[in-house]
Amino acid sequence: MTLVLLCGAGPRPASGESLSPGTTYFPLGPPTTVLVQSGWETDAPHTLSVVEPGRGGYRYWGYYGLQECGGIGRAWSNDLVTWVKDPVPLFHEHGERWPFVLLVGDEFQMVHTMNYCHDSYIVSRTSRDGLRFTDPVTLVPPEKGWRNQNPTLFKDPRSGRYYFYWYRGDDTTYWEIRVKSAKSVRDLVNSPSEVLLSANSTLAAPNVLYYRGTYYLAVEVLRGGVWETNVLTSIFPDRDFREVSGNPVLGDGSACLFQHIFQGTLHVYYCKLTGDVWTVEHRAAALHE
Repeated sequence: MTLVLLCGAGPRPASGESLSPGTTYFPLGPPTTVLVQSGWETDAPHTLSVVEPGRGGYRYWGYYGLQECGGIGRAWSNDLVTWVKDPVPLFHEHGERWPFVLLVGDEFQMVHTMNYCHDSYIVSRTSRDGLRFTDPVTLVPPEKGWRNQNPTLFKDPRSGRYYFYWYRGDDTTYWEIRVKSAKSVRDLVNSPSEVLLSANSTLAAPNVLYYRGTYYLAVEVLRGGVWETNVLTSIFPDRDFREVSGNPVLGDGSACLFQHIFQGTLHVYYCKLTGDVWTVEHRAAALHE
């Protein structure tokens, strides 16, 4: 894979913060399978985005997307490993896929893919209760012959700005990770975008985590027909990303990484292909504050 690094504007590090990005990823513990296909699901669970509202008898709420065009579901947990699924889908009629949710105050901010099996595009929705979401607002419109999908929302703890990352490409000869930012999620609709990374082979599924002066950008790649997860780091949220040593951080059919920090521990969820069966797995790493 030939990877091209692109540059954009970004906030400068605050006083006392590291002036160089991390060079390795976190030492992840052993995997645990947390989601398998069941109930209404026409395809296997593929992604899991987690927030911590502490409502309805559960500390953590998860929003998961299915493989292919299967839809989006909800699940709840108190330990981030054992999940109780909602028996009915949240969305499943218009090729919905790949939800990512931020909890901003008491509002759930969701972005997800639409029309995945055709010319996919990306929308946003909001909810006060995490159960009923507004009608979709288009963030990235459809383009004939192009894929726009794998959305991630990220609120930068340094600047307070919202960053939106996604994959755009033709799934054949060109893949790129794009980024745009704004002061609010609503303002992302009209903000300009830039190419953050591009490649001539599979490069998709961006997900960003910030920890101790470093932004960790996870992406999925397909190498020799096997899915893997690579991580790049930078001191900026929208430029100058370089691969960490030890890539891939997850191999052997592992992709679509979602990164979360809860109570001083990093929790990652990712899709795992074993034979021809997809599942969602969880790993954790203790962080040293």
